This record gives sequence, C-alpha cells and structure tokens, in this order.
Amino acid sequence: MSTIRVKGNATATATPDAVDVQLDVKARNKDYATAMKQLETRVTALKDAIARAGVQRGTIRTSYFNVDAETDYADGQRTFLGYAGTHRLETRIDFDRPLLNAILSVAAESGAEPGARLNFVVRDESGLRDEALRRAVASATRTAELLASAAGATLGALRDIAYGDFRREPGGLSVSLDEVPQIDYCHRLEIADALAPLDIVIERSVEMSWDSK
Repeated sequence: MSTIRVKGNATATATPDAVDVQLDVKARNKDYATAMKQLETRVTALKDAIARAGVQRGTIRTSYFNVDAETDYADGQRTFLGYAGTHRLETRIDFDRPLLNAILSVAAESGAEPGARLNFVVRDESGLRDEALRRAVASATRTAELLASAAGATLGALRDIAYGDFRREPGGLSVSLDEVPQIDYCHRLEIADALAPLDIVIERSVEMSWDSK
C-alpha cells in the first residue's frame, strides 16, 4: 500500500483588540541611594497618574528593572558617570482610544519623563492559533484528496500527523516615544485617534500522511 504525505500551511487573522502599554522610567546619579530614590519617586508618580487615568492600579506591573554603573573611557582613562536605573511599567488595556490618549497625557504630565512603547495584540491569541491549525489541517486534507484523485487512487486512513510551532507575523503597531517633548507633541495631537495598527496574523503548518489505495 502506498502513502500520500502532504504539508499544509494556513493563517488566521484578527484585528487587535488590546494594547500592551510599556513605560520606561529612568534616573541617574553618582550616588547610588540618590539614584534609586529618584527612580522610586518617578515610578510612584507615574503609577498614580496612570491610575487617575482609569487603569486599575493592580494591573500596572514591573516587567523590567535594571541598574548599571555607567562609565566613559577617553584618553586611556575610565571616568565614572553615575548609576543609571531603569524601571519599566507595563499594563494591558482594551484598545480604547480615549483611555490610551489619557494614559499618554498623564504620563507626559507626571514628571516621570517616561519613554513609551505600544504593542497591539489580540487577547485570545490561543484561539487564533487554534483556528490557523484547523485551517492548516483542512488545507493538507484537500491537497491529499486532490493528489489521490489525480493519481486515480483513493485516500485511505490517516497514518500520522505532526505540526510545528506557530509563527506570529509582526502584527499590530509599535510606537516609540523616547523623549518627553515627543510625548507632549503626541498628546496635543491625541495620537491614539490616528493609530491604525496592522492585523495580527498567526501561521501554522502541519504534515500529514495517509494510506492510498
């Protein structure tokens, strides 16, 4: 009995319905304790501001924290510049343009001088991955049936099936706002009203084989 082996590929697409808002707060000082105190003060001010904008405080989490001793090397000598700390706050919100505008506005006004990044996502990405996998199986099955028919054979029982990791197309939209004047400028324009994020695309692949007779 011969075998028909086919690979199926398919995608599933969805419009982003949520935004991961990342805000980086930084502080630098030659005294370690002072640098940490400045960082803590700015982070607290930013958390308070985001909460006032309508985000539940418990959903504002730390996703990155780092402290480096910065130096400069010139003319054969290394000079200590200070301790530089970065504290990244992150929260996921619905893709609500007024709320997003409010968050960026209060971030600019908080005194924390944060950088910002917006990553657009779908909340039910697992459902999107499952749909892409179902479509990949259907595609492979249709191809196998076509091959069998063209060869004058009949597709028999499924022998085996394997699938690989999913691939997420760079979907959504990332916006970097690294300087306070940029954040202020975007606030005046109400940046969220102008955003048009790309769809999220998930690709899945399967390899299947059948008996043919």
